[in-house]
Amino acid sequence: MSKFYTVYYKIHDDESRFSIVDEYLTPEEITQGYFNKYYRAVADITAEGLEEVYTEMQADNWSPHGEARELIKSQGLSHTSMSMGDVAFCHNEDKYYWCSYVGFDEVALI
Repeated sequence: MSKFYTVYYKIHDDESRFSIVDEYLTPEEITQGYFNKYYRAVADITAEGLEEVYTEMQADNWSPHGEARELIKSQGLSHTSMSMGDVAFCHNEDKYYWCSYVGFDEVALI
């Protein structure tokens, strides 16, 4: 059964001078305030599950000819493909999921 997701990518602002891995918090550390400051919605998608969300949000699938380039730039983002640290919100479950090294971890925004 398909579910409805909103995909959020993490921004990397000028205040963040850490390596790409160091600037990510663990799912347990992400607060609502942090999420609101550092994440931007990039797409709404219907998918069978999180692995399909990940696959569909790779640049070759959702922006094969650079269609998302302006959206990515306008949101202060630096990447087109979903990657570690990005978040998918499942509307059907009312839950947030953080893209991990392997798979996804639930995020309880507090």
